[in-house]
Formats: sequence, C-alpha cells, structure tokens
Amino acid sequence: MPRTAAIIVAAGRGLRAGGGVPKQYRMLGGVPVLRRTAEAFDRHPDVETLVVVIHPGDARLAHDALGGIEADLVPGGETRTASVRAGLAALPAGTDHVLIHDAARPLVSREVIDRVMAALKDSDGALPVLPIADALWRGADGLAVDAIDRSKLYRAQTPQGFRLQALKAAYDRLPENAAMADDAEVARAAGLAVTLVEGAEENFKLTLTSDFERAEQILTSGDCVTGSGFDVHRLEPANHMMLCGVRVEEGLGLVGHSDADAGLHAITDALLGAIAAGDIGQHFPPSDPQWRGASSDRFLEHAAGLARSAGADVRHVDVTLICERPKVSKYRDAMRTRIAEILDVPVARVSVKATTTEGLGFTGRREGLAAQASVTVRRGAGALPAPSLRELANEVLERARKAGVKLATAESCTGGLIAVSLTEIAGSSDVVDRGFITYSNAAKHDMLGVPMDLFEYPGPGAVSEEVARAMAAGAKANSNAQFAVAVTGVAGPGASENKPEGLVWFALAGPEGVSAHKKEFGALGRSNVRTETVRFALQLLRDAIR
Repeated sequence: MPRTAAIIVAAGRGLRAGGGVPKQYRMLGGVPVLRRTAEAFDRHPDVETLVVVIHPGDARLAHDALGGIEADLVPGGETRTASVRAGLAALPAGTDHVLIHDAARPLVSREVIDRVMAALKDSDGALPVLPIADALWRGADGLAVDAIDRSKLYRAQTPQGFRLQALKAAYDRLPENAAMADDAEVARAAGLAVTLVEGAEENFKLTLTSDFERAEQILTSGDCVTGSGFDVHRLEPANHMMLCGVRVEEGLGLVGHSDADAGLHAITDALLGAIAAGDIGQHFPPSDPQWRGASSDRFLEHAAGLARSAGADVRHVDVTLICERPKVSKYRDAMRTRIAEILDVPVARVSVKATTTEGLGFTGRREGLAAQASVTVRRGAGALPAPSLRELANEVLERARKAGVKLATAESCTGGLIAVSLTEIAGSSDVVDRGFITYSNAAKHDMLGVPMDLFEYPGPGAVSEEVARAMAAGAKANSNAQFAVAVTGVAGPGASENKPEGLVWFALAGPEGVSAHKKEFGALGRSNVRTETVRFALQLLRDAIR
C-alpha cells in the first residue's frame, strides 16, 4: 500500500477573521482551529506522516495548539508556494503520496480525504471540487456585460493529493519566486493529470468572522440522545413522602439513605446517562453520610449543571411511577411543575405518568414504589470533549488501570467537565472513584475540608494556590483514590484586576504529596477556558501516573 503523508499549510497571517491571532490559532468550539485540522489527518489510518508548515515566529502557538499531536513543524515562506516547497522537502524518504491541506479548513471529513486518496490510484493528482450553483456574469463599470458558462467551472478545495515524485518534479520546474494559487495549478503547469473528486460544503475555508460563526453553528447543530433511569424504594407508614420533588401526604413514606425520592432519582440517572456522566451512586454514594436524608432536588440540580456544562439542552423528560399507592393523579401537575423548575425547562417538556402492576410483584403487594424515566437532550458536536481530549482521557484511564490506582477530581470552575471527560469512556468506573463539584466556598469546606479562613479577608480567596492544594488533598482524603486533581479559577464572568478571566490554579495530590500549578489562559470565553483547563488537568494526571 502506498505510504501517504499530509502537509498542513499554516504559515499565513490570516488576521481578517479577527481574534487578535492568526486564524489557525483561534478557538473553534473550544478547540484551536489548527488542532481540529490536524486531528482529521492524525486520526486517518492511512496517513503515516504529518507535517505542519508554520510562520517562523509561531512555533510556541503551534506547539500549544497541537498539544501532543505528533507532527513535524517546518518554517514556511513568504508565499503559499514557498511554504509547500518547505513542506515537501521535509517529507521522509519512502513517501509515495502527499496530501496538501489548508489549516483554515478544519471541518474536512474522512470521506473527502478518502476520495482524494482513492483517485491517486489512477492519476497523478486529485482535486476536490464543488459545482457552481449561481449564474456567473462578467461586468464592467458597474454594468452586466455577458453571462459566463458555468457548466465547466468549479470551486476548488483541499486536501489536494498527488503522487509525490510527480509533484516534486513539477515544483522543481517553477521559478524560485513563483507564487501559484494552489498545488493543482502547479501540477497542471507541468502537464500532470489531475482528477476532479467530490468535495463537501462543510469543507469551507475560514476567512472572515462570519465564517467562524458558520463553523460554530455546524459544530453545535447537535444531535438528540436519550438516557434511561430506574429506581426502587420500599414503602412504610409515614406522614409523608417526597415524590418527584413534591410532598405527598398519603400516610406512606419511602425508605432510603436520602429522602428516597424515587422519581427524581430515576430522572437524575436518566440525565446522567444521556450525557454519559456515570450514575447517581457514583456522584452521591449512599455510603457517604453527608447524603443521609438529603433532598433529591440537589441530585437532579447537580446532573442538570453537568448537562449545561457539557453543552446539553434538556428537550423532554418522561417519568412513570409504578405503584398501587399513593394515587398520583392529584399531584401530577405539581410534580411536572417542580421537575421543570429544577431543570429550568418549560412544563410542556415534562411528562409524569403512573401505572400499576395489576397486583403483581412487590409493587402490587404495596411493598414498594418504582420509577422509570427517560430524558432526551440535544447536544452539539462540540458539547462533549473534543477527540484530542477523549484520547487524552483514555490514556489517563489506561495508565491508571496498568498502575492499579483510582482517581478523583475536585472542580470549581469547570462544572464537572474533567469528570465527564473520563466517565464518558466505557469502563471508567473501575478507575474513577469520585468527582466533587464545589462552586461555593461552603461546599469546598463541607465536601473537601478546605479551611474557611482561606476565603475570609485577608485570606488568598477561592482562586488561589492554597485553595487548590486543599481541594486536591481533600478529594484524595475523602475518596479511595491514589491521585486527585483539583481546579479553581475564573472561567468567565467574575474576573477582577488581580484575578483575571482565564486564571486557573491546579493541584495534584498523589503518593508523594501535593503539587500546584498556575495557568493564565486569557480571556478566551468560558467554554474555551474550561476546555483548556480540562486538557491541562488530564495532562497532570497522565504524567503523574507511572
């Protein structure tokens, strides 16, 4: 099989798109544009070598953007043609085919890459194109002159693919200072055959601010997924029970470690399932005395916060209560209203039903009550961790398994996204012991044992090295984990002169003690700061586990 390399051309300045940095380093859906582009080729099983051609002054930006993707960074030239020359010169011996792609086309699909590569079996080159749908006119002095036949005209895209030796020979024939529009033009000038293949509308080039807005819409267009939940609690005589967040006074109560609200427990599990964030027992273990008698509102609010942080929008909730008693009908509207309040959704999106088992089983004998729920969420493509984060999280889990250790997280500025990135992966429950989400200072104190005097003036405050260290130590002490990572920072609103947006303190507690790290990501926006925070936290865990 031919050995294929990819060259990503990223040496341009690209400042028309705004953002204060070249467009290839701007964030798109919480991920640098260059990383999204590089991942498309790095993940392709038939691309063996990746070369990124950059501006000589962008080495630090490129390294940070790629964040561990294995690629050779090569200084580019003044023109695209000169940059491609540099990339070609850096390819290893034995390379047969080369794909050349614009860094500013981050939404390139596997299908487009495959079509280009397939065409090289029978042709010197391959060019992905799209037909022109609009009528074309030639004009002069503001007036229409004549129509142009568009039947043989196309919009060119990248990656453009070539047999390497043929393309190198074509470039060797060019004058040293030549500046061609693209590589297909170079190939055709040398007489090479270039086959047209189908491109894709999503594979457009980011040029203006509006292009970033369009790309964000594509990434967040999302899909709908449904999670399911089921819970059972024993019935006993009592003056009331809590059911679906409502006080039900029918001479019965539910037995459980918390308030035993089976309806909210089932909904909580369903929502956690929809965002692949584990189950209610993982977040609120019944062995933990702090949840004894706790209101189940807190559990569902926690799951709702995780969903929002993951970019998931609750679209519908359906819960069925299975019991002979109590009779649910007179409480149904209040239950729907309370569930809608907790999830911050319209009541019209909440359904509460009840049924019996016709006298059969434990519910038929009136020994207990069961609840079954489904929750549908719409989540965007950028809602869950980017492929690079999933790969990093998987690496953390694999290292932990091999080392025989468990992990814990404590998060104050990420909404639980570090835990989500780990628990989204199947089988993570054998490694991830516990995740603490502690936005308030009281929660940091109650759940993790962070001393309250750290928050009081003139203490260092919640966003500080001292608090991060105390959080990590507390997460480790209050779990079965050998390693615990903690973050506290300013991801969005609430910044001050001394603690600007993007300031995050990290701490890692392990067998050898607690270490702290400070990062200043800058005013990237809440979503982007959170993404970079998750990335660095996972890197800390990965590098600490031996």
